[in-house]
Amino acid sequence: MDDDSISICEYNEPPFTSEGYTFYSPEDHIDRPKMQWLIDGVLPRTGLACVFGSPGSGKSFLILDMAAKVALGHDWFGRKTTPCSVLYIALEGKHGFYGRIKAWEAHNQTEIPSFVRFMYDSFDITNGEAIGKLVVAIRECDEDIKLVIIDTLNRASPGCDENSSKDMGEIIRGASVLQSQINGLVLLVHHDGKDATRGLRGHSSLLGALDTALKITVDGNLRQWCLAKQKDGQDGIQHNFKLAEAAYETADGNTVTSLAINPEGTTSIAEKPRKPLGKNQATVLASIRVVLTGYKLEGLPAQILFEDAVKALQDKLPDVDIKHRSTRTRDALQSLCTQGYLLLDDTQNLSLAEA
Repeated sequence: MDDDSISICEYNEPPFTSEGYTFYSPEDHIDRPKMQWLIDGVLPRTGLACVFGSPGSGKSFLILDMAAKVALGHDWFGRKTTPCSVLYIALEGKHGFYGRIKAWEAHNQTEIPSFVRFMYDSFDITNGEAIGKLVVAIRECDEDIKLVIIDTLNRASPGCDENSSKDMGEIIRGASVLQSQINGLVLLVHHDGKDATRGLRGHSSLLGALDTALKITVDGNLRQWCLAKQKDGQDGIQHNFKLAEAAYETADGNTVTSLAINPEGTTSIAEKPRKPLGKNQATVLASIRVVLTGYKLEGLPAQILFEDAVKALQDKLPDVDIKHRSTRTRDALQSLCTQGYLLLDDTQNLSLAEA
């Protein structure tokens, strides 16, 4: 057999399987299925996603709009949707949902379909028994429920410390189990940290576990959603919106107002963070990448306390006077956080933004 025949034979061999494990060659990935979207380019059909922002930013109004548009198969901010049934677990502000639903219907001149279900019972995402019972209830109600919204993550994890890697790990594990059982998307509603520029509140492992993270910001009357993370697509996609007043009539004939989503302008792409400013930032960024990658290879969390990073990296600036190295390192780390290269959580742990 000549060399060409050998290479063709090897190319056509199926993936190697032994002891219940399968190893794939690069060629085995040629027919990988195309990415499937619940909302084109925004929400994947399956996985874990999160919408986060400050209190009063309009998260719940935006998510109700999202749930209704997905269920109806209507475009959301000009983007195609794949229709499915939805379960909205509303653990905050349950008394206001009737008004929000009626306002949405009045504003959009369309009824929200019955296959958008709302649940107001307490629920613990870290409790395996509670997850199991919820999955049974979902299947008995409507097997086409492929989007489960949990509003909010804090209310769905009573007693948990969001800044603890252990507790956040339990939250992620529970959400992942629920996601796998419905074979759809679990969408968590969460809050900014104390410093909104640092992203999600709590331990950085949450961002790492997400397929999609949608950040809500407010500037006066104008609001914006932006894809802070998109694992298998374009991040940085953003669109402005406003909360419009919508009036509806109650059963006793009174006219009441609530709010509904009104898109503004067109979709755009956020500018990428600028390159590090100068030699110190570039050196510190390269050095912390080495340190955190090493942690990851050792099976440790890819994070480091801010002050520990200062101590570990200050000697990487030999051109700086030894008396000023810690200050210059600290300044460089803070600037890298501001520019989006590093993430700093509420426990002062640093991690790589692209991790």
